[in-house]
Amino acid sequence: MGTCQNIQHSQQLNTKIQEQARATAEANQKNIKLQGEVDDLKEQLAEKERLFQEKMKELQDDEEKKREELRAELLAALADHRQATVPKANPQYVITSDVVDTPALENNGQKSRKSNVNQSLFQTSKANGPAGTYISTQQLMNVATRRARTRSQQQDHMT
Repeated sequence: MGTCQNIQHSQQLNTKIQEQARATAEANQKNIKLQGEVDDLKEQLAEKERLFQEKMKELQDDEEKKREELRAELLAALADHRQATVPKANPQYVITSDVVDTPALENNGQKSRKSNVNQSLFQTSKANGPAGTYISTQQLMNVATRRARTRSQQQDHMT
């Protein structure tokens, strides 16, 4: 009987070993299959990440382009606005360079001369809101030109 039990025990051990071997082989096959699926998913994720990065770059480039276009439009509008708001020469404030001799007033032994330039340069404008003193660029250039002409004419008369 002892041998029978040993044989049965040996057969049971062999059966268990074979079952474990089959289970191990099945687990290995399942692991290999799962590892393949994981690798495929990693590849898909990498491809989606690459596509996402490309799309992000494309969107950023588009946004930068739109920003530059908007900036250019705003700068053009600002330039147009600046040109439109540059004070135009108002005929009321046209500067003349007529020099008027005043009666000989003694001022430390020198004659005093008064010109319309000084009078018209600093007139106040009530048309542009509260009273304020201003000189437009055009007015300043006109005064400089006329003053230079007046001086050169005076020098011509003196010589």
